[in-house]
Amino acid sequence: MNWVYFLFLFNIIFISAQEGIENILKSQLEDGNSVPLGDEYESHEYSEKDLDATIPIIENILKTQGYKTLTSSEFKEKIKSKFNRIIDEKSEKKYLYVDLYDKCSRDIIYTRNPIYNGFFIIKNKNFITSLYAIPELIDYQKEYPEIAKVENKILIKTDSYWTDNLEVPHWRDTKNLSSQRRFIKKLLIARNKYLFNEDQNQFAWLITNDAQFMRSLVTTFGYTEDKKLYKWVFDNTPFDEKNLDEFGELIWTKYCNNSISIHNNFFNVIDNLLSVDKEKYLNYLLKYLQYVLDYDVKNPNALIKQISLAQKCELIGRIISFGEKFRYAENINIEDPYKFMGWTFMMDYKELYKKEFERNNYYNLPEFKERYKMAEDYWVSEVLPFNE
Repeated sequence: MNWVYFLFLFNIIFISAQEGIENILKSQLEDGNSVPLGDEYESHEYSEKDLDATIPIIENILKTQGYKTLTSSEFKEKIKSKFNRIIDEKSEKKYLYVDLYDKCSRDIIYTRNPIYNGFFIIKNKNFITSLYAIPELIDYQKEYPEIAKVENKILIKTDSYWTDNLEVPHWRDTKNLSSQRRFIKKLLIARNKYLFNEDQNQFAWLITNDAQFMRSLVTTFGYTEDKKLYKWVFDNTPFDEKNLDEFGELIWTKYCNNSISIHNNFFNVIDNLLSVDKEKYLNYLLKYLQYVLDYDVKNPNALIKQISLAQKCELIGRIISFGEKFRYAENINIEDPYKFMGWTFMMDYKELYKKEFERNNYYNLPEFKERYKMAEDYWVSEVLPFNE
């Protein structure tokens, strides 16, 4: 009896899902594909129902390609680790939206307009996906030939601000639609297997074909557990004195709860560089430190202006402690008499940093207090008398 009920329930769910796919597909075909017209007009008004209709399709794509669905607790843990988002199991929301341009936004955006960039966390199915139109996922002309007939007439839209009679391209006329489908399927498989199945076989394809997303894991969300990923981001971040915040994204991340994380992997990577590269990056780090130390950073949007004095001082402490280690231990070429600790003392003319260092017992960093005292003595005994 229980099996009969189970089969009956399964059939009801399957039929309902099929009806959902068919209804949404018909509406999407009736509205056409406005993407070729640019990002100022979207002919189809996407909603949660459009996403709903794609879920069983995407679930089947992942399943047939070997994606191992995690338990809810496992998935929740990995979402927290990779994106620092918390899945509230008590919430009735089926989906969470992650905005790659504004990670702290909790607004759900149902649009395929290219000016937006984000993806959905599918809570009850334990995978992630962007919002796709059904024609981007399946060969609808083959699977739903009757519904596909709605494309046999010219599609004119009257709600565009450009003109009262805008002809919108049909999905069937989309250039290279079949190759787009193959790419989207590969993207879905690669992202989910890499993120949730820890499948490193997907890594090479992702950094070649999905570089912005892969980079954002480190620079936007602060995910540094994959050392191979972190090293790739490190190697592909050029030092630009006009954009020091980009370099800073390698070192620390601010989370949406206003806490920060200072990335040990940054220091570990420099530790393992050859001497010539090590010296180069230590000089980069010194220039970044000088930027952080500056009381008068002009740009109001600078990342360093978005954290508290206490957080800033801890960051300063970690940087100078690391830099001074090489100055003393490896005899790295020194361009000036102050180096990391000396620059910190010299630029702290309000003694704001000094007070924070003392208040936090110099963060219990090795030899921090002693080297700060050495810089202070040097300044008082050598530099000040010379300038008087």
